[in-house]
Amino acid sequence: MRALAHKKLQQLNGTTDRGEYVPALDYVIAYTRVGGTEQTFAWLAKAVPERNRLALEIKINPIFDPLRGDPRFEELTNQVVPPEVK
Repeated sequence: MRALAHKKLQQLNGTTDRGEYVPALDYVIAYTRVGGTEQTFAWLAKAVPERNRLALEIKINPIFDPLRGDPRFEELTNQVVPPEVK
């Protein structure tokens, strides 16, 4: 899985180098798969304000499981899907 994620990162970087748009969420997923936690959080912060499928996935997608419990993840999650008002 990591080898495929590294290949995906190379493809994403190539696309970006050509001046084409790449959604930040694509980088988030690739860096999560390679275990690049700091890079994942850097790209996740960029993905939060973008219009993407993150709001649908952030609380349930198992790819984010390694990030759960990190206060940075909880903070970003609350920006995407605010906690319920009690």
